[in-house]
Amino acid sequence: MTIGKRFLKFFFVTLVFVCLPVLAGLAPERARLTKALEAVELKHHIGIGIVTVQSLGAVTPDTYAGQLLKSRYNKGVKGNIVLVLDMQKRDWYVGTDEKMRVMISDKAGIKALGGRFTKSLSKGNYAEAFTAFVNGTEELTSYYEKEGKAYDPADKFSILALVVGAVLAAAGALGLRGWLRGTMSNVAPSVSAARYIEEGSFHLAVSDDQYLYTDRTERPLPQKSGSSESGGSGGGGGKF
Repeated sequence: MTIGKRFLKFFFVTLVFVCLPVLAGLAPERARLTKALEAVELKHHIGIGIVTVQSLGAVTPDTYAGQLLKSRYNKGVKGNIVLVLDMQKRDWYVGTDEKMRVMISDKAGIKALGGRFTKSLSKGNYAEAFTAFVNGTEELTSYYEKEGKAYDPADKFSILALVVGAVLAAAGALGLRGWLRGTMSNVAPSVSAARYIEEGSFHLAVSDDQYLYTDRTERPLPQKSGSSESGGSGGGGGKF
């Protein structure tokens, strides 16, 4: 990163904090965040942005984040991500470009990332929230680089273990059922239903099968929407 780019990035991050009166004068926090942000960028070759505005007006956070990813935060070789805060409406939104969206998915990834910093935002601990955002981005990016896929909490559950557990449970239930039946003196298996019918007590007078009708209902399969995590920018957000 050139000296000019470092100066612009430091200036912008500083400007972000100046926009928040609660952080005015907290130079150590600004310096630590800037250092942590740049370290993650250099380690993973990505771009990270943190932008706060007093009010977005009629512009939605996702639209604004998309504009930032196209105009300002687009230098990351492996992807770019930006956190946008609308202070008036108390909205937060994390926007990702096409490359970053592969590493941090719209659903599981953004949800996990948002869970890291929204509580701090709600309490007004902005320095803590921004640090958690940067650290969370680093963790999710590292997970992708190690596992070759985006983080998904569902991966914690082993399908094989679930199947094996179900088989063992079924076998145990059948074994217990057999043992209980074997201990009952008035219960014994029978190879024929004739044993339960008194001889000469049942006479079939008429046998006739009649087909009535078949009720068939067809429903078209729902089509997938044009938005997918396979391409384009993504992200997600909420209130704080």
